[in-house]
Amino acid sequence: MDRQLQDQLLRDQPLRVGFVNAGGVNTRYLHAGSGPVLVLLHGVGMSADTWFRNIPHLARSHRVIALDMLNHGFTDLAPYGGCAPQQKITQHILDCMDALGVDRFSVAGSSFGGQLAALVYFAAPPRIENLVIIGSGTSFNPEAEFAASLARVLQTALQAYDDPTWESCRKRMESVVHTPSSVPDELLLSQLTSYARPGMAEAYKATLAGMMDLDLVRPFRLLERLDQLRARTLIVWGRQDIRGAVERAIAASRVIPDCAIEVFEECGHFPHLEHPRRFNQVVADFLNG
Repeated sequence: MDRQLQDQLLRDQPLRVGFVNAGGVNTRYLHAGSGPVLVLLHGVGMSADTWFRNIPHLARSHRVIALDMLNHGFTDLAPYGGCAPQQKITQHILDCMDALGVDRFSVAGSSFGGQLAALVYFAAPPRIENLVIIGSGTSFNPEAEFAASLARVLQTALQAYDDPTWESCRKRMESVVHTPSSVPDELLLSQLTSYARPGMAEAYKATLAGMMDLDLVRPFRLLERLDQLRARTLIVWGRQDIRGAVERAIAASRVIPDCAIEVFEECGHFPHLEHPRRFNQVVADFLNG
């Protein structure tokens, strides 16, 4: 996105940071705008900062809330207590909405956040207005592909978590985008800071271990119940996404009852970072349509 345009949007829709006690968890979130609520959920090992190129534009028509989910970013760390990460994080998201006084909202999620967005719908269908699933292999991959993809995620991410440096964080991000120059320095600084938090590496490993326990997470899989998604849905996918084949996303769009799909060319795992101008317009048009 053009820097001048980004600066203008930030002036028009000031971006703020807030903290809220959500079910006893001190939770950081970014927010801007007013009107209908749009909640943004990042991927595993990421933070709300991944949406900084999108929040100002989407805040022109919505009150946008981007969460640092449980055990991510600058939100409190907490054990899963034998539960699947999906179960605890989904409840945390709903606790955040309760703490912020939000009843109904649209929800968009990237990667693991896309699966969580759908799980929020299944946990509280009357509260969800629209659903956006972005590059979410965890949502649409069969179990064998899901397990293999998570193993690669863990291997790449541990290099950054175990020794967080500017270059290790950049290498992690560049491994999943189509164009390395699309990785913004602002995001790297946030990652470097959050990864250095005491206990963060252990929390990440616990999250991945839970996600890779196929028996534990099977009740939270999405692929087998796509036809039960009744929310108005948009899928956004990068043609070159190495975390989930675009063919899986297209197939899913044909099963979800009320679903549109946008495939971005020359795009990897993060359409909202790699092509923010087009992403912002596509999502805004969908939400306002």
